[in-house]
Amino acid sequence: MTESKLSSKDRLLRTIAGEPVDRVPIWPPVPWHPLAPAPRPGTWQASSNYQDLVSLAEQHGDLLVGLGITERSSAPEPIGASGRPAFALFERRFFLCPPDRIDVTETTRPDGSRAMEYRIRTPKGELRGRDETRAGMDTVWQIEPLVKDTEDAERLLSVPYRFDGADLSACFAGAERLGDRGLPYVWLSSPVVMVTHVIGLQRFLEWTITERRLLDRMIQAIYERVAERLQCAVDAGAGQIYRIGGCEQATPPLMSKRLFDCFVLGYERPLWQMVRKAGKIVWVHCHGKIATVLDDFVDGGVQMLDPVEPPPQGDIEIAEAKARARRGPMTLVGNIEWNALQHREPDEIEAAVQRAICDGGHQHMILGASADAISEPDERLVRNIRRFFESGLRYGAQHFTQEKA
Repeated sequence: MTESKLSSKDRLLRTIAGEPVDRVPIWPPVPWHPLAPAPRPGTWQASSNYQDLVSLAEQHGDLLVGLGITERSSAPEPIGASGRPAFALFERRFFLCPPDRIDVTETTRPDGSRAMEYRIRTPKGELRGRDETRAGMDTVWQIEPLVKDTEDAERLLSVPYRFDGADLSACFAGAERLGDRGLPYVWLSSPVVMVTHVIGLQRFLEWTITERRLLDRMIQAIYERVAERLQCAVDAGAGQIYRIGGCEQATPPLMSKRLFDCFVLGYERPLWQMVRKAGKIVWVHCHGKIATVLDDFVDGGVQMLDPVEPPPQGDIEIAEAKARARRGPMTLVGNIEWNALQHREPDEIEAAVQRAICDGGHQHMILGASADAISEPDERLVRNIRRFFESGLRYGAQHFTQEKA
């Protein structure tokens, strides 16, 4: 595989800025980075197949690494099932309620799966919710949302909000440890996602018709909380990139463009502007069909967008997406469908990588996938991700060589 000339950090920053680079950056579809803990023996991350992918990511990947920021709490320890939990600054599960109002109980089952039960104590009564994980899979399923009806929503809104600040020490230490291996980012969910998570997406969609005023109150409340925390983070200089995710819940076919404008642009745009004003990079994560909203991202000052999925999962070809993003300019990240990596043949993966890099020009493009591994990869996935890297290095470097010639 081709030897790289720039550090990953420089390659990514130059690509986002539209400056000359040695090749197109490659963001690995592998949840590994230098800050990740060593895998525990017997877990899927310790399998030989996954470790083969880790080696590829370590050698050839340009890493975009999410850094955690923990919320501080000056409240006394509550009397609860598991004490006062420590939450991320932008924790989406609990509507950013004060930690001393929340109890979390975790139970590990004999098969290795885990059950998480949540309680929020509100002035109007208790709320309960449940999540679970499954053995051998690194993701979380929501079993029971906190809010089941409008009375629950009012209970949640009745909790007095308090923000005691953030502990940024781990964020700064992580960025220093990452060094030139990549770029650190801070993840936060879109305000609309924080609302849909506590309600459940299906109920949220119903309430856009039947309980619109209640939804507006909830999104406004959570927006104000997110904005305060975001201002705290950017003022402290945390991260180089702020990645805001999940607004595909408001794109076609789930919602109309009118509702997207109300629920996403109305609340995300001020957050984008806050990040830009601080001299940081705005990155939006939005799956699915983005053709009707791509120009909104460009006009709003978004500097990165992922995963820009090809049809039929998406609804725009990469060449058109690049042409429309060029006005920003906005860097596109991705374009390789995870489903293709799982089920297609290596030659098909190479063709997809070639289109992603070459169609519409190479500038402001970071090769990536729409997801990454959450369980032990099989032999096909290993072969396809290997071809993903090989093709990314080949076509990424060739494109620059041809232009210079």
